[in-house]
Amino acid sequence: MHRPETPFNWIERLSAAASNQPVRRGLPVGAEELERCEPVYEELPGWKESTVGIKSHRALPKGARDYLKRIEDLAGVPIDLVSTGPERDDTIVLRHPFG
Repeated sequence: MHRPETPFNWIERLSAAASNQPVRRGLPVGAEELERCEPVYEELPGWKESTVGIKSHRALPKGARDYLKRIEDLAGVPIDLVSTGPERDDTIVLRHPFG
């Protein structure tokens, strides 16, 4: 079942975990310490335009392009493919993953 895309104003990305210890990047070791943690989120601007079926990076809403750039910066690697819908050809190829 295909659900229509719902526009959103903000995207929350988990950026750290806070407990009785200082704020830390990444998850703590051990279930007990993780249970005491509170999530710390980074808010990123969202977008209201649909991205379904978009075929080029340039055609994406600015918020979507900025979000992809932030993910690349955090991961330290480029994004190769972006899916923009449920169909196989609803894909933006930013960089061919095999060459």
